[in-house]
Amino acid sequence: MAVSQTMADALADLEAAFAEVDHPWASYTTPGPSVEQIRNEIEPTGLILPDELVELWSWRSGHPPEAADGWALPGRFRIPTLADAIHQRSELISAETLDDDWYMKTSWIPALRRETMEFWAHTETEKTGSVLVTPVDLWDPSGCEHEAPQCTVAITTVVSDMARMLREGYWGLYNNPHSEDSVTIWMRNPQVGDLTDQELGYRWAY
Repeated sequence: MAVSQTMADALADLEAAFAEVDHPWASYTTPGPSVEQIRNEIEPTGLILPDELVELWSWRSGHPPEAADGWALPGRFRIPTLADAIHQRSELISAETLDDDWYMKTSWIPALRRETMEFWAHTETEKTGSVLVTPVDLWDPSGCEHEAPQCTVAITTVVSDMARMLREGYWGLYNNPHSEDSVTIWMRNPQVGDLTDQELGYRWAY
């Protein structure tokens, strides 16, 4: 899989896209911990996080309590805190959902979240390539098994797609359809719709 951007480049481009549309993204997310804190927190798990995941979690990690549905990142993505990700991984290992004899490996950890879908990062990714993530429906992990190979994508691609959604009008400031007061929130453009599977090249993303 060709990698066109590093994580640093992808995050810088996403910040530029936020600025272009005046998106208050910094208020919707929580600043990430230091690299040293991340290394110390992950050490007891035995995992070695690739640099791209360290960069992502040190950029932003979690969301403030007031960050409701309209306060998520483009595509309704959220970045879980590392503590949440470690806890989720531990829960699935205990439930034997993560198993090296199955498609969800014990070397995986959730790096992005979208409603009931989690994007599990492969920490065993070769240093020469981008970290890969596989989207898994938390309500039915086994139902994703056969779809996993074609749904796995570079995590930098997902971050780049967030910037694309802003620039191409898939995500913007629109009236909340669930509010009677015509409150505007950052959400999917109801007139444009989602990016399609064909445009994205992977499923379940938006």
